[in-house]
Amino acid sequence: MKNLFLSLLMVGLLSMDVQAQGLPVVLELENGTVGTDFSTREEDGTTFVAITTNRTGGSPESIARTITLEVIFPAAQTYDLYARVRIGAEGADDDSFFYANGFGEKTFTDAEWIRVNNIFGSGHTAASAYVDGGGSAGQNVWKWINLSEYTGDETPLTFTVSEDALTRTFQIGAREDGLDIDKIAFARADYFYTVSNLDNVEPGSPTMDGGGEPAMPPIAEGQEKFLGNVYSASQVVDFTSYWNQVTPENAGKWGSVESTRDNMNWAGLDAAYALAKDNGFPFKLHVLVWGNQQPAWIENLPANEQLEEIKEWFQALADRYPEMDFIEVVNEPLHDPPNMAGSGGGNYIQALGGTGDSGWEWILQAFRLARQYFPNAELMLNDYNIVNSASNVNDYLEIIRLLQTENLIDQIGVQAHAFSTRNASATQLKTNLDKLAETGLPLYVTELDIDGANDQTQLSEYQRVFPVFWEHPAVRGITLWGFRTGMWRTQQGAYLIDQDGSTERPALVWLRGYVESTVVGARSPLGDPDLISVYPNPVSGGKVMIEGVNGPTSVQLFDLHGRMVQQTTLTVDGFTLQSKIPMGMYLLKIHSEQRVFTKKLMVK
Repeated sequence: MKNLFLSLLMVGLLSMDVQAQGLPVVLELENGTVGTDFSTREEDGTTFVAITTNRTGGSPESIARTITLEVIFPAAQTYDLYARVRIGAEGADDDSFFYANGFGEKTFTDAEWIRVNNIFGSGHTAASAYVDGGGSAGQNVWKWINLSEYTGDETPLTFTVSEDALTRTFQIGAREDGLDIDKIAFARADYFYTVSNLDNVEPGSPTMDGGGEPAMPPIAEGQEKFLGNVYSASQVVDFTSYWNQVTPENAGKWGSVESTRDNMNWAGLDAAYALAKDNGFPFKLHVLVWGNQQPAWIENLPANEQLEEIKEWFQALADRYPEMDFIEVVNEPLHDPPNMAGSGGGNYIQALGGTGDSGWEWILQAFRLARQYFPNAELMLNDYNIVNSASNVNDYLEIIRLLQTENLIDQIGVQAHAFSTRNASATQLKTNLDKLAETGLPLYVTELDIDGANDQTQLSEYQRVFPVFWEHPAVRGITLWGFRTGMWRTQQGAYLIDQDGSTERPALVWLRGYVESTVVGARSPLGDPDLISVYPNPVSGGKVMIEGVNGPTSVQLFDLHGRMVQQTTLTVDGFTLQSKIPMGMYLLKIHSEQRVFTKKLMVK
């Protein structure tokens, strides 16, 4: 009985601890050290601070224009920053302020502060509304906005708190008069919070529906190709109701994980990986080696020390995420190699061998290391302006063939941002895909987004471009680069969920209907599949019979990630399915008389 009581007590304490971690930390600004350029006021039971003087610089400029707060966090984790504000009658001239670029008391250089501007038309007021960086609340109302997801001005921040420093100093700064600020809140970056949660200091939820099942299945569920998207705080809302593959947007970049040497921030990448694994979705790491968003501290190390750090980076990823499906080993080799210091450029290309005799030794070495550290993952090369440029395709193929010579590459990635597709004809896109497919490697369309100044423009371009990729026989999956406001091309209107956070734009409505009604294969057979019959199908083990083929025949069985799980020769008795193959849908590739047929096989 005593042991049972202790067990129940521990469960209760654990539950209380988890709940505490989900509570927002809400701070009334008037309780901080308030600078003299603010005034503290009360109206209708709400006590708030008001900015009384106007400035247009890049920082608060003086201690008189700051509020300093002590924040006691309940747990070591990553937090989003929220604010409850009211915009004055002048709209865009009454809506600007600063928050500190990290914890601690700041100086008044621009780099020490994040400016928040143009929020006069953003924010949320309804009690049940989930608070993100969008919304459509206007002026003269109290509204909540998630500053860590607001991308309408300077690049926002999340805040990571360590176990040894749960009490931190934080500052807010004044910019434009006419802005009232009631309170701020820090809340778990991987949770969702309604206006009511923040107003009443209630726990958030790990899902928008409070933990229930998604309303709709992913768009490409049951298809032989995936349709995925990027993971970020602004894009995770209702993710599983639309997408069935996960790529971290920024959380997997070296500069995001190890901005300070030997101090790893895994929070965002952990969340992206968990989203994929918890839902059985393929996970693709973006990215190992690149000439952007790399840690500044590596740029001026000696080459031998840089190489050791690269190996440590690979090893740390391999240890923490042992079941990664795909890895972008090198991103943008033609357009952004890691050969420059400053602005996250890496400057470590020589540590990987430089150009070498082939001209691309640094890429070969990166892939050799990747094959060593990630032997079970599919390795990918990725770049932009490939699908719209025959000359870039030729340069890309030069690298790919070098990698193929050493069996270092498993997949080809081609980015599909709007600037790569808008001026390319469907024929041009297909021709370049065909040329890449001649390598025999599967193709993956990465980073797809289509701008939309208005609904019809976006819809028409989706209808023109997307089928070229989806129906191409060598393309095995497509990953969009965001679908909600807060994505990197928000200003260009590339989002598919409107700014209210819930309305599907016409392009998204069309996309679901098109994918669900268009039957495609991972690779079209070079022949007539109707000539072939496969039975029993579904199969629960034992013999699988194939009829309608002549001559020597081999069969290969692939899972829906494109990985071969069995290869054998067909006999008159069919072939025997390996006993350890998990249940699910598979692609059966049948090779007969220099023709290739593809059939679905369900294992139950």
